Amino acid sequence: MAIQSLQFRNGSVSLGDVFVSSWGYEQTNTCFYQVIALRGKKTAVLRRIAAQQVKADSAMSGELKPVLNDFKGEPVTRRICENHEHPSVSIDEYEQAYKTDPNESHFYSTWG
Repeated sequence: MAIQSLQFRNGSVSLGDVFVSSWGYEQTNTCFYQVIALRGKKTAVLRRIAAQQVKADSAMSGELKPVLNDFKGEPVTRRICENHEHPSVSIDEYEQAYKTDPNESHFYSTWG
């Protein structure tokens, strides 16, 4: 039987949940990841998903929302961290993603 949800002291992580990262130097890259599987007590399999621009502040900045189930790239397996306000995962040494509401928009900028 597949695991549907994991509980942590700062929230839960369930299949289909969305994580967002915001990173970059002289620009703000915003990436979304969707939980496609849970393993053990603290591990999630995530896959990057597409983003849709919902607001343009200028030609080089605005706000994005995730597009659920519009997968990009290969799955990544990451350990869930509970040391922040919301569950998080380290995507790379420079990219930390946090659980977010899939209806919430997030800022991006292509300045640089």
